[in-house]
Amino acid sequence: MMKKIVIISLVISVVVASDLRKQWEEYKTEYHKQYKDEDEDDFRFQVFKLNLKMIEEHNKRYREGKTPFEMGINQFSDLGPSELPNIINGGV
Repeated sequence: MMKKIVIISLVISVVVASDLRKQWEEYKTEYHKQYKDEDEDDFRFQVFKLNLKMIEEHNKRYREGKTPFEMGINQFSDLGPSELPNIINGGV
């Protein structure tokens, strides 16, 4: 029984990872994102995943009526919080 649970968990993990990678590739295409090398791409993918998690958690609160607005992916979804003030203030 435990072996089946482990196998099912692994399959679910692979499917979720594959879906996230597909979302990432679609995001880069839609917003014309290109990175200098694979390391930067991997870093931005990690940031993107964290931002997706934050968006999902926020939108759950929105559906529960706990916040007045919904969030979504946009051209800044590959940036960390410390990078956003640069954009707001005219940088980047």
